[in-house]
Order: sequence, then structure tokens, then C-alpha cells
Amino acid sequence: MVHAADHSGLDSKAALRLWLRLYRSVAVIEQELRSRFLKEFGVSLSRFDVMSSLDHAEAPLTMGQLSDRLMVSNGNVSGLSARLVDDGLVVREASPDDRRVFTVELTPEGRQQ
Repeated sequence: MVHAADHSGLDSKAALRLWLRLYRSVAVIEQELRSRFLKEFGVSLSRFDVMSSLDHAEAPLTMGQLSDRLMVSNGNVSGLSARLVDDGLVVREASPDDRRVFTVELTPEGRQQ
């Protein structure tokens, strides 16, 4: 049976094997990062991602913008930001223009951490 080659010259089975190998490598690296962040800094990788995104933002982000940046669901961001609010690291406020939209930003303590 003849397989159609993609532009790189790999047939579809070879391309799939390569993709799976790369995916496994990413999973191993991510697990190592999760472990190190928790052990060395006492923070989850997810929590770090939220705080890092907010730290690099030039202005408060809406929950939707944060969700897009992190490539996770709005529900995921809501849960993480609620815990960060409880810990005094993030402020979450309703937008004055649309009360359904919430913005989030780091507090001074969150920025320091």
C-alpha cells in the first residue's frame, strides 16, 4: 500500500510515530517541572503559569484573556484565580463596563512572590 507523503517527506505513519515520541518527551519534561516547582518553590506549575502570565501583562487581564493565554478552560482559570485571591496574591474585580466580565491582576505581594 502506498502512503501519501507530507511536505517533509515523512509518510503518515512515520509522522504519527514522531509526533507521539515528541509528545511523550513533553509529558516527561512537564512532570519534571511540576515536581521541581512543588519541591523547590512550594507552588504548582498551574499556579506559576497564572502568576507569570499576570506578571507579564501590561494591564489587568480579563478571565477570558487569561484563559486564552494559558490555553485552558475558563473554569480552570476561575478555580486557580479564586485560590490566589484567597491567598492575597491576586485581585479579581468586576469590569465597570460589563459586570459579567472580571479582570485579574497580581497584588504587590503576588508580584513579589
